[in-house]
Order: sequence, then C-alpha cells, then structure tokens
Amino acid sequence: MVKVASSQFTSKDAFVQIEIYGIAEVQRRLQALGHVVWAGVDSATLEAANMVQSEVQSSIIGIRDEPKSVDTGRFGNGIVVDKLDKAVYTIKPEGTYPNGQTVANVATILENHPKFNRKHFRNSLNRKETEVKEKIAQAVRNAAKKF
Repeated sequence: MVKVASSQFTSKDAFVQIEIYGIAEVQRRLQALGHVVWAGVDSATLEAANMVQSEVQSSIIGIRDEPKSVDTGRFGNGIVVDKLDKAVYTIKPEGTYPNGQTVANVATILENHPKFNRKHFRNSLNRKETEVKEKIAQAVRNAAKKF
C-alpha cells in the first residue's frame, strides 16, 4: 500500500491510497532470473576456458604463429582448466617433469625469458579475448530472453 499526497482541488482526502498486487511474484521472477543468468554465465565461462585451453595447447604444439615448444607432449597436456568459483575459471600449467621441474616453471620461463619467444599464454589470450567476452555476453542475453 502506498499513500500519495493528493491535490485538494481534485480530492476531498489529503492522501490517495494505491495498492499494488504481485510484488512477491515480481521479486520471485527477478530472483529466478538471477539464477538463470548465473547458470548461463557459468556454462559460457567454462566453454570459453576450454576454448582458451585448446588455443594455448595449439600454440605449444606449433599450430599457431609462435615457435612450438620442445616438449610439446608433457607441456601441452599439462595445461588444465580449474574452477575457482561460480563463473570463475583459470587456465594453468600443472604437472611435474621427471627431473622435478614443474610445468608451471617451464611455462613461466618460456613466457617471460627474453631469449625465448614462446609467449603461449599471452598470445592465446590476445587471439581469444574478444571471442571470450562475446560468448559470455551472449549467455547473459540468452538468459534474459527466457523471462
């Protein structure tokens, strides 16, 4: 119930009362929309993370412009997608070589050392950033169409 001040020239009362029905239904639908949007964004983010993982692996094995890495098998297969939170994923190097060096160490050296021109993660991000953003934006638009 809302009370609105009325003009004394058009109404004999000081306030006009307005009742609005269906507020609970609107709140329920908005809450449901939020869950649908989050589910869609989470799904699209996982898809995008897998796409970027594939791009990094393609870079490592030499399918992209940068030079391929020496140990393409262990390094390429060591790139994994890990879920951190709802709609938050990371693509990271994981695993260990027989000499005890980690795949993350190798990735860091190749990515940052001036002698090596193998910026697999950086270049893959540059190639896929726009596509990732569009995929997530499309998921939000699709979820909003459901309501």
